[in-house]
Amino acid sequence: MRQTELFPYLIDQEALDNYKWYQDTLEQFKVNKKVCLDTKASFKKHHKFFNSLLGDDKYCQFLVKKNIKEIEDSMKRNKNTLIKIESNILFINKLLRKVNLYQK
Repeated sequence: MRQTELFPYLIDQEALDNYKWYQDTLEQFKVNKKVCLDTKASFKKHHKFFNSLLGDDKYCQFLVKKNIKEIEDSMKRNKNTLIKIESNILFINKLLRKVNLYQK
């Protein structure tokens, strides 16, 4: 539904579309943040498991160490992604608050 009036005054449809896009994007970032946090918990669980295999002669220590290294690398990338997501959430929240102030 196209809208030409927002509250008591007219506003450009493109501005409305942009505002809606930012709201939708903010929601997507929040979903992505939850996925990132769930992934972080999974990495921690796997990291703990592979660390418990260190020194156990039943398992190839080369493969155990390789998996630990890969998990640690993935944890670093996940942390960087989470930082970017949180930064984007803050930016969009600030932007939407500014727009809300101008509309009042």
